[in-house]
Amino acid sequence: YFMSGSADNPSFCPTLQLLHLKKMEQTHGAEHSWKVVISDGQYYIAGMLAIQLHPKVHSGEIAQFAIIAVHEFEVNTMSSGGKIIIFLGADKVINHGSRLGGALWNCV
Repeated sequence: YFMSGSADNPSFCPTLQLLHLKKMEQTHGAEHSWKVVISDGQYYIAGMLAIQLHPKVHSGEIAQFAIIAVHEFEVNTMSSGGKIIIFLGADKVINHGSRLGGALWNCV
């Protein structure tokens, strides 16, 4: 799956909360990655931030409990059969400072 707020459906730009953000160290000199858990307030799912979003994490624009507008993402199927969302484009709306809603685990 691949979705973009600008190409596939210009009106689709979900606003979500970043519940968890964890730096994942890579081996063999590769750049680290950021694992995230994201929620719409009702459900949550794991994902990864694309490299182009790393500067927003380093600057603090994207941080734990931030509300973000997602402009572009793709859903990949892992070797285990599970799904993971790769966030390619997002902007901070507000940094809420605490968890909103009572999200339950969701499988895409």
